[in-house]
Amino acid sequence: MADTEYIRLARPRRRSGFLSSTTTRSGLWLGKDHLLCVETNGYTETYKRFYFRDIQAFTLRRTNGFLVANAILIPGVLLFAGLVFFVDDQAGRIFLWCVAALLGIPLLVNLVRGPTSVCRVRTAVQEEEIPSLANIRKTNAVMARIRPLIAEAQGLVPREEIPVRLRELAAQNQPRLIVDNPDLPPRMVN
Repeated sequence: MADTEYIRLARPRRRSGFLSSTTTRSGLWLGKDHLLCVETNGYTETYKRFYFRDIQAFTLRRTNGFLVANAILIPGVLLFAGLVFFVDDQAGRIFLWCVAALLGIPLLVNLVRGPTSVCRVRTAVQEEEIPSLANIRKTNAVMARIRPLIAEAQGLVPREEIPVRLRELAAQNQPRLIVDNPDLPPRMVN
């Protein structure tokens, strides 16, 4: 790995389970002919390589994290900012504005980041989640960067040739009726 130069595609993202005592950080790096997903929890590091020639698909699924965070933070900000007008005490107003600001900062960060997602990469032997691509905008930017590299490694199929190849595959997989013994009923094979 010392002779391979890497470019960071996605900053490390923290994630932890509901009852987990450890936090895992996950980052995505671009190598010459592969993607490298690095996960660390403070004690161990796990490396997963996805070579461009082996990648079959990326799936991106929108999640409700963005909407849930907004649904919690917006009413909180409005509640504490609204209570300011009903409090006569200057210290109470300052406290309520501080609480509203403490809820407003994560709200602003959430709005700037945009909708959340889960991104998975599939190869012939595995399907893995890429935790550092948990944002649709970031994922689209990364895909725009690596799509030409994958096309270069795998080659492109012209658009008009796709239906022809699909028909050929369908013809190869058609079941055939085999009659090898006239006394027995015919059997189907693929």
